[in-house]
Amino acid sequence: MERETATYAITLTLYEKYHKGNREEMSAEQLTKHTKAMLESIRRKAKLRQWKYQVITVISDTHLSKGGIKGGLHVHMALYGNPCFTIVSEIKKYWIKKKLANVIIFKKWYSMNWLDYCNGQILRKFYQSEGIEKMTEKQLMEHLSSTVFKEGVTG
Repeated sequence: MERETATYAITLTLYEKYHKGNREEMSAEQLTKHTKAMLESIRRKAKLRQWKYQVITVISDTHLSKGGIKGGLHVHMALYGNPCFTIVSEIKKYWIKKKLANVIIFKKWYSMNWLDYCNGQILRKFYQSEGIEKMTEKQLMEHLSSTVFKEGVTG
């Protein structure tokens, strides 16, 4: 089976017990720590397994899909890489293993709309790449626009 270069949109939620007002409420700083630890775990595996990827990660408490209301903290990720689905699976396994949540939403990302959606709700934002030359967000979007999204197909 050939390794697939693709783009994925990922949303990592938190269990209700970590939401604002609950006994085990998690702060944006705590969520940032968990997210960066997860990304570091992925980076180590990527180095070992020769994966190549770039990810843009946004931590948010705004739900644009619900009219922009404030709510529970969550993480949005825009992932471009190879083998992309394998990387997504590792992200999902990590989040569940750490008992942060059991609902992880992911789907192939086919247009620039996902990044616009993420950028509309930023509390914290950071980038990570492994195995490929790190691009700025603008460079990554230009690259995807001229290659992946131009064809309307990822992979």
